[in-house]
Amino acid sequence: MTKQLPMTTALIKLDQNLPAFPIERFTVSRRFGKFVGPNLIIQGARGDSILFSKVTGLKIKDDLFLFSDEKMTRQCIRIHPRYAMELGKTYDVRDFSSGAADEIGSIYRPRNPTSPWSMLDLEDNSVGQIVEKNTRLSLVQRVVKATSVLVNQQFQLIIHGRICASIERKATFKEQLVTCVVEDIRDEQERRLFFVAAILLGLAEGKRKR
Repeated sequence: MTKQLPMTTALIKLDQNLPAFPIERFTVSRRFGKFVGPNLIIQGARGDSILFSKVTGLKIKDDLFLFSDEKMTRQCIRIHPRYAMELGKTYDVRDFSSGAADEIGSIYRPRNPTSPWSMLDLEDNSVGQIVEKNTRLSLVQRVVKATSVLVNQQFQLIIHGRICASIERKATFKEQLVTCVVEDIRDEQERRLFFVAAILLGLAEGKRKR
């Protein structure tokens, strides 16, 4: 029996003028200290901006809305945590691009910042993990504050033992930037889940450099 998701699950409806979803290469840019207009922008491979949002705070606790226009009048994505009191965070995903409410899975963000993020199917089984390449260095960087002057974090998407995508997250006090390159994601469901996971990874607090 198909699991029934709450009404406040993530809703994804892409504008017809947007490029294919998800795309092979994209960036997620979160700009700090920007109070007017969108401060979260997703760009395609050619640098064209395709999604926009206004984000407040450092934690992903509330609903997140993304829009297909810079004035943020055409809503196309809504993301909502499954449980308010969950130690980690689970984000359920629905895709409305076909005109129907297609359930495609979930993203799980663990409480431990060095643990892998998981892409889950409709039965909450893991179909892929986003793993930080150097967890030992990451742990040292989080403990020793002096290392935050120069921090680039690199991640890989692992599906069935294969490296299917690469991710780089870097941050300054002005901006956090996540660059994603899809190398070999064959399943459409997995591609869509990775796209959503990368957006959430761009919102998660990383180390910033001056």
